[in-house]
Amino acid sequence: MSKLKVLYIILMLVPSFVFAATATPTSYKTTVTKFELCSSSACSDPIVLGSASK
Repeated sequence: MSKLKVLYIILMLVPSFVFAATATPTSYKTTVTKFELCSSSACSDPIVLGSASK
């Protein structure tokens, strides 16, 4: 495939990615897998309060 064809395909796909990125979601779903406390701003030694996957 020539470089011109590849460039054309990329340029045709860019507007669809931009439109998808600007859409407003109707809901947010968060997942917490680990809950930690840090004793310093670097968080070099976190204390794990809980961890699970559900």
